[in-house]
Amino acid sequence: MLMFSKTTSLILTVPCIVFCIGCGTQTETQESSSAVEQSLSPDALDGRSFVSEKKHEVGLRPDGVEAMGHWRIAFTGGQFDWEFSDASTGGPYKLATDGTISDGNRGGFFDAKKDRLQWDGVWSVPE
Repeated sequence: MLMFSKTTSLILTVPCIVFCIGCGTQTETQESSSAVEQSLSPDALDGRSFVSEKKHEVGLRPDGVEAMGHWRIAFTGGQFDWEFSDASTGGPYKLATDGTISDGNRGGFFDAKKDRLQWDGVWSVPE
């Protein structure tokens, strides 16, 4: 019968814990980097529109309480139209091959694999 002291058990356990922690970190890094490995054409968003996944403030009701609803963004002919809160804005945009979107003032990211768009910090899905 083999007998181990508490010190021997601890020495055998610690490498296993370190190994498992390292494996989890490597997997997360691989998943994060693969999410940006895409090659999009500059017009990949043309003719598409998206609505926010979650509801956001869209103005005030007559009783002064915030009304909640979905924000919307549409892309047509190199232009975007963003309806948010109780306002809207639009103009030209550029889509980089890695999914980065910019209009000069704000920006976002299009994840083609998940067909989701992040604009000015808000995630949206196809309308």
